[in-house]
Amino acid sequence: MKLFANFTSRLQKINMENNEQKYDRVVAYLRKSSEDNLKGEANKQLNSLEYQRDFVKKALVLYNLKLVGPIFEDDKTGYEAFVRDGFDDLLDYLKDHKGEVDGIVCTEISRLARNFADGGMILWYLQNGTIKRIYTPTKVFTDSSGDQLMVAIEFAMSKKSSDDTGYRTIEAMKSKARTMKHPARPAILGYVTEGPVGRKKWIVDPKLGPLVRQVFEQFATGEYTFEQIAEYAQNTGLTSSKSKTGGFNKNTWRNRLQDLQYTGIFKSDGETIAGEYEPLISSELYYRVQDVLSDHEHPKTTHLDYTYSSLFKCGLCGGMLSGTNKKGITYYRCGKRRSPCKEMDRITYIPEDKLEDSLMTAFEQIEIDQETWKEAREYVAEINQPQKLDLKKQIRILGEQITAEQNLQIEMGRKFSAGELTKTEYDRLSENSHRKEMSLRNTIVKCENIANELDELMYQFLDNIKHVTKRLRLALPENKREMIEIFCENLEWKDGKARWDWKKPYFILANRPKNSSVLRRQDSDLRPFPYRYPIVTNRSGLSHPHFAKGYEGSGI
Repeated sequence: MKLFANFTSRLQKINMENNEQKYDRVVAYLRKSSEDNLKGEANKQLNSLEYQRDFVKKALVLYNLKLVGPIFEDDKTGYEAFVRDGFDDLLDYLKDHKGEVDGIVCTEISRLARNFADGGMILWYLQNGTIKRIYTPTKVFTDSSGDQLMVAIEFAMSKKSSDDTGYRTIEAMKSKARTMKHPARPAILGYVTEGPVGRKKWIVDPKLGPLVRQVFEQFATGEYTFEQIAEYAQNTGLTSSKSKTGGFNKNTWRNRLQDLQYTGIFKSDGETIAGEYEPLISSELYYRVQDVLSDHEHPKTTHLDYTYSSLFKCGLCGGMLSGTNKKGITYYRCGKRRSPCKEMDRITYIPEDKLEDSLMTAFEQIEIDQETWKEAREYVAEINQPQKLDLKKQIRILGEQITAEQNLQIEMGRKFSAGELTKTEYDRLSENSHRKEMSLRNTIVKCENIANELDELMYQFLDNIKHVTKRLRLALPENKREMIEIFCENLEWKDGKARWDWKKPYFILANRPKNSSVLRRQDSDLRPFPYRYPIVTNRSGLSHPHFAKGYEGSGI
């Protein structure tokens, strides 16, 4: 290329001048990002990875260099700091090999950084002697104070160029949003873009648009989880070529179901704009979906064919036990997917009755009378206090959001009166704002109800403890599972015994020593339980050197 031919003689002269002190041990850094595409085809080719790799090969010859380390690469912008894995690896490599590497080869200083944070690290390495040279096609930057200043100026100019480009892009997007009333971004799923560059408009995709609307309608029923709605969407024909499964994943649909742009309303630079593109769904349907999302009305599915499947872990390998049925008897066994179980020839089958007997024996010990229940009320109120404070904080934030919406409604009325908004725009924006305010008020009511119910729910749990063994024996499989998850955690089967930890506040009841006066049943003559871990508590009256968090069942 002409660029290399023009400087060959000068580079050779530089090599001769540096003959006395050679700094020829180098690593290389390449970076290609979307910012290069914005500057035209010529710049794309000049900064392509192919061009940069070619320069590294020629620089090794022209400068008489030796590549003593990896060629580090990135495909992210240099405008943001601390986001490039390849650049971070380069800095770590130079630090770890100080004295073994003399310099960096790159096509231009802006390849290294377009921000002061990353650029500052390169300058610091020049200053403290970690590197001595930076080799580019047009100049060899040394560690002299003059060249350090030049490198700093190059970084500053690169940042200024990126800032200007970003500003122009943002202003162009704002202008498009204000004048065309269309989002200045690629069309979302269900829409396509049509028109010349800079004047593209969103058009409903005739094939995919109706399918996306169906997804909203189905999810609004409250009968779908995110996994199920993703499967439903894929079955209707909403597929992705980038997905291994062929469909969009649940997180993509979580985001799409919250996207206001489907109603024909979008935000630009903090301003809510009534778009002039066709809405895919109504505001009424959109906020029905938001109520489902906020209220968690969609069901959470679990496999309950066997009560204790995926509830107990194998004590040897840590894998979950799964249920099976043989001759009318339910057993549980390890799936043998991990060591050491997968190397074992024989599978141990645990009868459900044996596992359940261990639970029943332990649950008998936490049955309490009414007097003990009264002693626990103060503790229940105390442990719920953090949740109540969180709910109060959430209610306050929601109240601030309602005030902001009311102020927005006043501002929209002012703009309408001043002729800045048409009646159609005002009606659409006003409807959306009032629906959002209603949704926020509904959420406040839910939070207040939860705050009021917290203590009552715990009181009910404690009140029912004296009947827990009977309820556990008679409960349906799904109810048994629910009860176990309320009281127990970290369940495992090991050495022929069921082991678990009691959850708060039940571990206090389960592990009280024989002579303890803490929450003692009046009719109790029970022995203290074996324990795993000591309990440390600051609560007056609840500390005891024999308290334990864990319980080991009898394994009967």
